[in-house]
Amino acid sequence: MIVATYNTRRHSGGAAKAAFRLHSALRANGMHAYHLCLSDPSTDPSCVRLLERETEVSRRIATLKKFWSTMAYRALVTENRTELSSTLFSIEPFGLDVTEAPVSTIARVHHLHWCKGFLSPAVVKYLRATGKPIFVTLHDQWWMTGGCHYAANCTNYEDGCVTCPQLRTDVGGLVALAHTEKAAVFKDATTVIAPSRWMADCAKRSIVFRNADIRVVRNPIDVDVYSPLSGESRAQMRAEMGLQQDEVAILFGADSITEPRKGFSELIDALKLANARTHRPLRLIAFGCWRGDTPSVPGISMISVDEVKHEQSLAQIYSSADLLVVPSREDNYPNTIVESLACGTPVIGFSTGGIVDLVDNNSTGLLADVGNVSQLADAIIAGIDRYVGSTSARARCRETVAEAHRPENIARQMISIYAEKSEGFHKPLSEDELSIVTATSQKNRMGEATFARLNMSPTILNASSVVEALAPLFSTYDNLERNMTWLQRQLVTARKAKQRTKQSAPPSLRARIMGKLRSLAGRARRRLKRLILSQ
Repeated sequence: MIVATYNTRRHSGGAAKAAFRLHSALRANGMHAYHLCLSDPSTDPSCVRLLERETEVSRRIATLKKFWSTMAYRALVTENRTELSSTLFSIEPFGLDVTEAPVSTIARVHHLHWCKGFLSPAVVKYLRATGKPIFVTLHDQWWMTGGCHYAANCTNYEDGCVTCPQLRTDVGGLVALAHTEKAAVFKDATTVIAPSRWMADCAKRSIVFRNADIRVVRNPIDVDVYSPLSGESRAQMRAEMGLQQDEVAILFGADSITEPRKGFSELIDALKLANARTHRPLRLIAFGCWRGDTPSVPGISMISVDEVKHEQSLAQIYSSADLLVVPSREDNYPNTIVESLACGTPVIGFSTGGIVDLVDNNSTGLLADVGNVSQLADAIIAGIDRYVGSTSARARCRETVAEAHRPENIARQMISIYAEKSEGFHKPLSEDELSIVTATSQKNRMGEATFARLNMSPTILNASSVVEALAPLFSTYDNLERNMTWLQRQLVTARKAKQRTKQSAPPSLRARIMGKLRSLAGRARRRLKRLILSQ
């Protein structure tokens, strides 16, 4: 009954929250569950912090990885995107061999979540070699595509990502190689967990998971934390937030308002229309980790809330709002919707993805056609008329999600699937397994990290056309690294001189050195771009 779950981060982001909530629910239901992630600070006895183990081999790979992440990837992907989408795009030729963690070796099942920068398809081969069942929860579409986390209505992943509409050019068919490698890794029996029916349908059509056993299992939330405030407490919280009694509080939350997929521009346009069509004063409450300035809406005052780290505080914000608007053009199973409904707040959004699974049109919210701003404005106005001030509507919202997302219910569902796929899943732990579990928990409790090898994907990095394109730049990168190392030594010398003389190092020296560093990096990036354009 040892379950190993894997996610890049422990708490940051919606996928991380969903993965850790499931992990916690499994432990609460008696499982020896361990959550493996990159080195997030933690003294949780069940959270394994992984670090790259330095060896002669891994240092050589590390140099290539640094070249990939700081130079090659920037030009091949980041600066090579089309206007179709700005949503995350990841190609992962490097990953940590998590089977070096003892608890991973003895796990009865391996459950992968969102693993950007952590597990590459090549590393999944090591997990396969343990002979234990592999589960993959699809928090977005990345595991089934050549690199995009959301396909922007492209269906190439169904047959093979030969061309990618999200990149202007694909040197050496890099995306197709990444997609082919995923299909090869998951060709054997894999169990896919999809939080939404939409994601399950995407997986069924994909070349990667076409032969997988696909199950729809919802993400759990703590419905005791995310619960409605009493009438008096809600009125008090609204007053503390500065909301007037007659104001309609419209809530919107996202990590970025600049990502077109999240639909913030559509929300702004819809609010302008709604404001002109209703006599009720509107107040927009925006929460999340913003990048850039938040646009204002004429005639609508706004409360901007930074990233809310405490779930109790977030639940109070949900409860204080009258409506949550989720204008996403693509989305899997937004935590914000489940959390809002659990707090009794109805939802307005576009009819897309997993939003359709969550919002019962005309009962717990209203849906508009994707991208139709006028319909979204009409839905906001209808939502104000239908739901604001209705205690029965708020109670109905709560009822639709509370039991279905209760952690113990989701955990029992997952444990049943684990046992179905893993022979001897409930077999008692041996003495050796118990000793590993005890040692792992003690190490985690002390905040110590576990080391793992850095490995790379031969399929991608040994592709001749890609190597041909990158080889000249790698030589440039080597020279750049040597020059930067020399310049950094000069900076250290300057700092030591400052400490000895207790005088400031000449500003002109620092300026010249930093200017040289920037110049070298800029030249290398421009050289890579020329190499790409010449392909």
